[in-house]
Order: sequence, then structure tokens, then C-alpha cells
Amino acid sequence: MAEAAIGVVSLGIQVCQGLLKYYGSWKDGRKDAAAMCSSVESLSATLAQLEQTLAGVSEVNTIINDSIEACRSSIEELEKKLSKVQSIADPGKLTTKIHDHGRRLLYPFRESTLVKLREIVTDIRSNLALAVDTTQLQTSLKISGQVRDLASFITDRDRDLESREIINWLSPLRFYECQVDTLSQQENGTGEWIFASSEFQDWVSGSKKTLWCWGQPGAGKTVLAYVPIRRLEKSAERIKARQ
Repeated sequence: MAEAAIGVVSLGIQVCQGLLKYYGSWKDGRKDAAAMCSSVESLSATLAQLEQTLAGVSEVNTIINDSIEACRSSIEELEKKLSKVQSIADPGKLTTKIHDHGRRLLYPFRESTLVKLREIVTDIRSNLALAVDTTQLQTSLKISGQVRDLASFITDRDRDLESREIINWLSPLRFYECQVDTLSQQENGTGEWIFASSEFQDWVSGSKKTLWCWGQPGAGKTVLAYVPIRRLEKSAERIKARQ
């Protein structure tokens, strides 16, 4: 769906550029040509905006797609008009061959031709209006969602900071620092009785996969658990050094 819509929009941009290139040198001298070019420039800007929006999506909103598809026949008609005016002559070469009155008799410069081109362009812009409004609404909703997410993130962060402040006020202890301080005061051999226990031996041999350290709160489980952890760390360092 996106490829088809982008194809229509791209064709419209190419046709607009062709018309502006053909009539560009005359828009400053003739009001009807200037009015037509102004309409084409507005249409080209609208199509460029849609092309940029559609480039980043794989699926197109149904409303947007229908609005663009409604322009297909008008854009194709405008393309035929462009081909016809281009087949007449290069407008740059006409300046030295015929005067302004004579140019008005040629198909590209007839008032009826310029009016018809403006009518087609106006019809396309009218059909695209809903597509443009829808893309702008989608963009606004996306931005609104991002703002809500940012506001939620800031609120959650503030709550986390407040929670940390409350916890620090209730318990200002730094447990890591307390652990380091406690271990620094241990005598050599403290807790090493655990290595001779049957529970530890069974765990080392692999007959038991879990080594439980249980006890009442404040009994020193964390300090005791560090004893086998420290031995395992030193054992791993020795093995690594031999490799």
C-alpha cells in the first residue's frame, strides 16, 4: 500500500517540477501564468511533505491512502497536459520568434490552457487536504505520546529519588561499607570451620548442588557466606595463574 501511494506522490512532484520549469520564465510577465505557477508550487510543497511522511512507513493509513488514490487520475491528466505543452516548443526559444500576442495563440499559453491547469491543480490539492490533515494529526498524536512518556519517566525518576531519600533516612547504613569493616576486624581462620562440615564437603564433591546458610536475622549469615566465597575466589585465581 505504501509503495502505491508513494508512486502517485512521486509522479505528482515530477509533473509539478516539469510545469514550473516550462512556465517559470513567463510567470513574472503574465498574471495568469504567475497564478498557475503559484498553485503548482503550493501543490509541489504539499506533495513533498507527504513524500517525506510516507518514506518512513510500511503501511499507510486508509484515509491517507484513499485521498492520494483519489488524486491519481488528476495527476495523470496533469502529466498528459505537461507532455502536450512540452511538445509544442521550448518556451525559451519562443522569445526570439514571436511576440507576446502571438504566444497567446499557442496551446501552452492560451488562457483556457492555463485555467485548465489551475483547475486540475486545485482539484488535486482539494483531494490531498484530508491526507495532509491526517498526517498532521498523526504527528501531533505521536508528539503528544512522546511528551506523556517523558513526563511519566520524569515522575518515576522523582519517585525513585524520593524513595531512596526515605530509605536513607530510615536506614543510613552503607551495607557494603559495614561488610568491609566487619571483615577487616576478623581474626585469621575465622569461619573456616565450615570447610570441615559435611554440608560443605558434600557441596564440594557435587553430591549436593546447593549450600544453604540459614539462621536468625543478624546472626552473621552474610559474613559467614563470604568465607567460602573468598576461598573459591583465591582458588580460581591460582588456577588462572597456572594456565
